[in-house]
Amino acid sequence: MIRPVRDTRIDFFRGLALWMIFTDHISGNFLRHFTYRVFGFSDAADIFVFVSGISSCLLYYRLIVEEGFKGAQLRAFRRVAQIYFGYLCVVAATFLLTLATRYVYDDGYEWVLANPGAAFAEAVILDFAPGLNSVLPLYMVLIDGGAHFRSSDVVRGLCWVIVAANLAFGLAAHSGKIIGEVPLLAQMNEFWNAVKGDNTAEHWLRLSHFLAVAYLVASYVPAQTAILKMKWCQPILLCGRFSLQSYCFGAVLSLASSIYLEMGSPGLTVQVLINLLGWSLMTALAVLLAWMRRSRNALSRPRAISLRQ
Repeated sequence: MIRPVRDTRIDFFRGLALWMIFTDHISGNFLRHFTYRVFGFSDAADIFVFVSGISSCLLYYRLIVEEGFKGAQLRAFRRVAQIYFGYLCVVAATFLLTLATRYVYDDGYEWVLANPGAAFAEAVILDFAPGLNSVLPLYMVLIDGGAHFRSSDVVRGLCWVIVAANLAFGLAAHSGKIIGEVPLLAQMNEFWNAVKGDNTAEHWLRLSHFLAVAYLVASYVPAQTAILKMKWCQPILLCGRFSLQSYCFGAVLSLASSIYLEMGSPGLTVQVLINLLGWSLMTALAVLLAWMRRSRNALSRPRAISLRQ
């Protein structure tokens, strides 16, 4: 059976989103002002969720064709179990770091400090997921359908208008911090923060911006583009290939980095080093997992029997 060629765009943009999620969720991190989140209403979490959904669509559609619905469903249940186990590991690490340092990372962490047992029980049944833990339950239900993509000049033009409008609105919303208090700009900044800060619902502005960006990327970046095969892309591709492990590890690293920055208040150089170290550690984990997979596959292959006496 001939396996389809892996779409490198999926691994690359998922890995890139994981790196940006790590950077974006470090409190007080200067580099978070230069990631995808500043260019429009959507952010790296939207990229991760969307690309993971596309990946699941491609995988389970192929499994349904090759193994039937029952076989694909069993594979899906095993994957959900893996994600849930990863979620529990991140929750446990999050709670331990929070209780050990008494650091309030985000909304909901006060409850972790006040009622750790009840908070953990709620997290186990997926009724409470503070911080970056909230993405993993959604990751469990990303199996969906799909269709062939065809680009249109008209739609591309509309997408460019949406992207430009988002960029202009973002610049105006943030400019009030630089040029002084202007009521209109202050209102725009408040609206900007409200849309981007509400992770319980997908605002139509956030969704339209992301879909416009996704359409443009699909239009201009071919599936097997040579750029994504260059050496500098390999760390990002590896993190995207092992997305669950990279996400779980990155979530814990971002919390630990936030605690360190909050307690030490280091300068810009140290902040840059923390980001580089986090990306390097995520890549190192992916390299280790890739090596383990190759070793396991090599051991599982049947060995040729020698006929020599």
